[in-house]
Parts: sequence; structure tokens; C-alpha cells
Amino acid sequence: MADSEKSTKKDLQENELERLRDILYGQQARGTDAQLNKLNARIDALQAEMNSLVASLENKKVSRQALGAMLIELGERLQKDS
Repeated sequence: MADSEKSTKKDLQENELERLRDILYGQQARGTDAQLNKLNARIDALQAEMNSLVASLENKKVSRQALGAMLIELGERLQKDS
């Protein structure tokens, strides 16, 4: 059997497996993908917000208490949104 025939046969098997997975888990997989996309968007937004906060602090020194409070608030927002 030539390499191209093996490759074609392997591709067909992989395509059939993908179709079977889509039939069995399609709706669940799409729901999971949607949730992951929402979480990734939220993470990006929080990261941008955090970068903005850090940038606004410039060379100012922040007390450990203020930094701790900010991180606690960020953690609470993450838990509330998920």
C-alpha cells in the first residue's frame, strides 16, 4: 500500500470519527465551547481592567492591604461571574 493511500485512508477514518463525535456529543460540545468562549472573554476583560488599574498606579506605592483588597475583589468578581 502506497503512502498516499495510507494517508487517505487515515484521513477518512479521522473524518468518520469526527462525524461520530459530533453526532454523539455535538450539542454538549457546542455548549461547552460557548461557555469557554464566554469565560475567555471575561478573563480578557478582567485582565484589561487589571492592566488599567496597574497603569493608573504608575510609580505610586501601594500598601499590602490595598493590594490584598484589590485581589480579593477581583477573586470575588471571578467567582460571581462563573
